[in-house]
Amino acid sequence: MAHKVQIGRVPFEQLEERWRPLLSKFASWNIGMPREDLYQELLLVLWKAQQGYSPDKKASFQTYLYTPERHQVSDPHVLSDPVV
Repeated sequence: MAHKVQIGRVPFEQLEERWRPLLSKFASWNIGMPREDLYQELLLVLWKAQQGYSPDKKASFQTYLYTPERHQVSDPHVLSDPVV
């Protein structure tokens, strides 16, 4: 799986495919924003997580990604703000 290799070297398209179920789940939460717009916001969080993740942080990529993704959809005021 992508989270067991160096995340920064995985093409973003592969990373998106791997995490699409989680992104889709979060995008389906109704926070007053169209689902497709929220999905695009979550893709940005995924991209930022890919850029900032380091296995040296002693957290799995899933944990590193999940927390800001949840934060992004739980607080509509942070949309488009840097999360990672």
